[in-house]
Amino acid sequence: MKNPKPITTFRKQKARSMRKGMGEMQTEYGPATHLMAHQSVGKKTAVYPTITPTSPNNYKPQSLDEAYKKGEVFEFRNERKAEKFAMGSWKKGPAKREAMREYRQMRKEQRQNKGK
Repeated sequence: MKNPKPITTFRKQKARSMRKGMGEMQTEYGPATHLMAHQSVGKKTAVYPTITPTSPNNYKPQSLDEAYKKGEVFEFRNERKAEKFAMGSWKKGPAKREAMREYRQMRKEQRQNKGK
């Protein structure tokens, strides 16, 4: 069986609808259904969920290869956009505001540590 192609259009909509009805996993950051990560793949950056549901409210770790097989990989040409997407720019409402606040804080700390 051939692996599905990475998602390159309507990414936010597809991320929101990907795990409907599967419940949430409790993490140190709060409830989660995706826990996205980003990784360079050739000249592009892949964003993928690092957890996958086995049943409602039950999750297990997922690798990039497994995400490719399931068709859950989002591909970006711009690394910064991929990083923001992985941090939660695909979310809506208060969850998105909180995720982007954390992203900005992380970038600020990176800039401050770069000068040291």
